[in-house]
Amino acid sequence: MNNRLLASALIIPLLAACASPGPASISATNTTEPAKTVTPTTAVEPASYSSSLLATRWDQKIRHHLLLPVNPANGEPIPGYAPIDLGVNYYHAFSPNCKILAIISYLNDSPTDPLLHIIDLVTWREKTLNLELTGWSNTITFSPDSASIAAAFTYRDSNLLVIDLEQNTVRAQTPVDFSPRFIKFTRDGAHLMAYGRVLVDRFTENEHSEGDARVALFNANDLSLLWSADASGVRDGIYPVDAGKATNIHQPGNAIYLSPGVIFAPEADKLYAVHADGEKLTSVDFASRSMITLEIAPEISWFERFLTFGTGIARAKIGNGSSIAAVISPDGKIIYTTGMKHEAIQQAGSWEFKSTPLGLQAIRAADGRLLFEKDVFAEQISMAADGSRLFLSGWRQGDSYGSASTDIFDLRSSEFSLHLTGVELSPAQRLDGSLVLVSAITEPNSGEATRMSLHAYDSGEMIAEWISPTYAGWITSP
Repeated sequence: MNNRLLASALIIPLLAACASPGPASISATNTTEPAKTVTPTTAVEPASYSSSLLATRWDQKIRHHLLLPVNPANGEPIPGYAPIDLGVNYYHAFSPNCKILAIISYLNDSPTDPLLHIIDLVTWREKTLNLELTGWSNTITFSPDSASIAAAFTYRDSNLLVIDLEQNTVRAQTPVDFSPRFIKFTRDGAHLMAYGRVLVDRFTENEHSEGDARVALFNANDLSLLWSADASGVRDGIYPVDAGKATNIHQPGNAIYLSPGVIFAPEADKLYAVHADGEKLTSVDFASRSMITLEIAPEISWFERFLTFGTGIARAKIGNGSSIAAVISPDGKIIYTTGMKHEAIQQAGSWEFKSTPLGLQAIRAADGRLLFEKDVFAEQISMAADGSRLFLSGWRQGDSYGSASTDIFDLRSSEFSLHLTGVELSPAQRLDGSLVLVSAITEPNSGEATRMSLHAYDSGEMIAEWISPTYAGWITSP
């Protein structure tokens, strides 16, 4: 199903928020630029497994999601490949070579006894493993050699698991004292890096985060804890405005909602966190078990530095919260962020809610220097596989397809190259490895119908569009 509606279906009692859902489609919003008109081609591609894309559809009879390879030009299932039942909720990850798909699914709305599906995408063969625990899966990741996966689960307690895919068994399991949001194996596969938030007042109306986010390093073989630390100044989750009085925290004005931009480095065992409540970048080095927090500020000359010596740095004031999304260049040198600032304003006894775009920023990872800023209305960001383009999407409140849009930013020219309305574009990979762009949007007033579209990877031109009568979504690789 479409990412926005899938998130509604995958509600997790975690700070009254949702964990990231399985399909990786991206939300979108209009900018002030005129939209380019795109016309889909009329020719329908021949059906083949190698040229198919993975999609999910909601089956009305059994009330479950079904995974199947489809012809992306018309949505028709590829003959001879039986659909896989994913239950009511699911979360996914691809192996580094994108030949194996891991999915953790739930039979119903209960987090009890999740089922792990390991799907060989070359042969469409599946093996499953019952995970005997209770918890929603927050994050899944493969080891570099694709022989293991690690997964985090949170409900009343939080747990980490490492699963041996060759033996199809849980190799290690351990409780953790924080709720992991992101995990990744180190480059040599020997350790597991984790980032998450500390939750208090669990399962009450005032459940919230406390203190800074937490980072930890585990032995990947037995999940013994090797190092743990608070991420300096990084706040993540819901915090009461009055720290000593967490009452009715979900009422407007009583809390601040913070979601920093967190990303693992591709070339080193590092994690970067762009703070959601100030112009700061925290870099965590798991190899040296150390961290540093840097000011994010424009790169200036020595003369400009002299003129500003002794003056304070102006910082954006965060109202009721902000959410930042981040990606990193393939060489690990530049972090790109976008996001929204949200404010609840009380006027004449009623509350008004205002969202302000934070725009696109390019931040040098080594020293926190702000390389450039661009105005754009976007909530989410993804990057082309070769690092040449960014896909920035957002969603304005409304009840039509026109409320969604995607802006494509060309990093070679440092200019926006295309603005499309009515789509939430994200990169996807056919089973033969060729790259395309896809979108999945459910019309708010159309029941469960989902509009699916296929676009050319280089130009963004729409190739095909079709309507699924029930909730649907693409399963895309990073």
